[in-house]
Amino acid sequence: MAVDRSHLLSGRVGPALVGRVVRTGQPVVPYLLLDGGDEPVVPVSDWTTDLIVGDASPNTCRAYCYALLTWFRVLWTIEVDWQRATEGDVAAMVGWMRAAKNPQRVRRPDSAPAGSVNLKTGKRYLPDRYGASTINLTLAAVRGFYEFHAHLGEGPVLNPVPESRLEAMVNRHRTPDTPRSPARRGRLRQKSPIRCRAQCLTWCGTNCSRRWEVTATGLCCRATSAQGRGPPSCWACG
Repeated sequence: MAVDRSHLLSGRVGPALVGRVVRTGQPVVPYLLLDGGDEPVVPVSDWTTDLIVGDASPNTCRAYCYALLTWFRVLWTIEVDWQRATEGDVAAMVGWMRAAKNPQRVRRPDSAPAGSVNLKTGKRYLPDRYGASTINLTLAAVRGFYEFHAHLGEGPVLNPVPESRLEAMVNRHRTPDTPRSPARRGRLRQKSPIRCRAQCLTWCGTNCSRRWEVTATGLCCRATSAQGRGPPSCWACG
């Protein structure tokens, strides 16, 4: 029986835990996505084969297979064929991922709470839910999957994952060695937090008065330089 996608969107129910990703050991198809009957999902293997031929890393292939496993579990749960998927189905997946707990983030009862900050190292423990980067990776994999099949004349007319037109226009002529220009993110894309980088900690440890503060992004220095050099606060966290 199909599950209403509004229940997925609100996080009241989750997708059926069917299908899996297996390692093949073959150089052309290093990983395969299998359905509930242990049969390969051919449209996914066609795309991952094209990625490997295009010199993509096997780790990239593995990450995309697991991302598409989440997507196909949603489709199997709501009983929608992948060629008839819409933006509403993608929104249901994102809504569930925002509300669901990540089974790989289960912590021991005697350990620190998930998402808390380690006062010794200043690093934040991983939260118990799916992070923004995981959701965005899943969206990128689903969009790339449908772009590949659209090139072959397959799949829906419109890509179910929306794209930020402004971001596409700004970064259209970007060279691979230059960073992406900031632009308004596309619909359903999650806001990724800015992490305090190693350069900030290096600068703080050598030039400032070492007044550390635990912030939402980790351990940062909020003090001005003791010698009057450098920025007045963490350049990454503001």
